Amino acid sequence: MAECCCWPDGPASFGPVDEINSGTTIPVKVIPGAKRNEVSWVEDQLVVRTTAPAVDNKANEAVVKLVRAFLGVRVEVIRGAKSRLKVIRVV
Repeated sequence: MAECCCWPDGPASFGPVDEINSGTTIPVKVIPGAKRNEVSWVEDQLVVRTTAPAVDNKANEAVVKLVRAFLGVRVEVIRGAKSRLKVIRVV
């Protein structure tokens, strides 16, 4: 998998999530078919750019992998499986 950007001082230093615990939900905007994989906070949501296309669940699978690498925790998509606006939950 291609590289993903990271927080300079760890996940607790950025964004609207103060603590990342099991059950924490995070709004995500997905940009499939991007030139590179990238994860960042923009305003109050996580933005995930993925090179994976929005076909056959490939973008969702890429989002889960990228966010897991970015946050260092397992996540699942709980809302918006067929939308660019999703909600993920830490499991």
